[in-house]
Amino acid sequence: MYRFRSKILVFISTMVLLLNISCGGSSEDSGDSPVSNDSPPASTTMQTNIDNQNQLEEEATSSLEAATVEGSFEFGTQKPLSIDLQFANTMFNEKISIYSTIDAESNSPINLLEQGTIIQSSHYKTAMYIAAELDSLIIVRNDNVSAFTEVAIDVSGHVTHLFEE
Repeated sequence: MYRFRSKILVFISTMVLLLNISCGGSSEDSGDSPVSNDSPPASTTMQTNIDNQNQLEEEATSSLEAATVEGSFEFGTQKPLSIDLQFANTMFNEKISIYSTIDAESNSPINLLEQGTIIQSSHYKTAMYIAAELDSLIIVRNDNVSAFTEVAIDVSGHVTHLFEE
């Protein structure tokens, strides 16, 4: 997850920098000075942009290679998961919380993975990466942790459940 977020951050930073470079312009332009056409040829500007992009990509690659992840995390320890929760009736402002485990002492869900709100719908769909060793999830509705629902994860990494009440 950390590497994915880092890649997104590098990508967004690169796009902002390229946009800034390509838009250019000067804040020193004033209404009473004549317009100057002293801009560099387009091929020079394009080559500069390409060189800057290559430099950014090299820096991004080297920073990702140098990144360290704490603990025993590896991409092999997680798996993709898709969740499809369906409701017999349309839900209005139904809060959904998805947890990974149940605390043995308090018998309450712990390790929140995701929270969302259903507004005038009869389903809740999401996708995420979870620890590979998980074989079920805990669904809590409207923060009522005493009435949680445990749902199984099938072998293909899907969770589907119909709430009939």
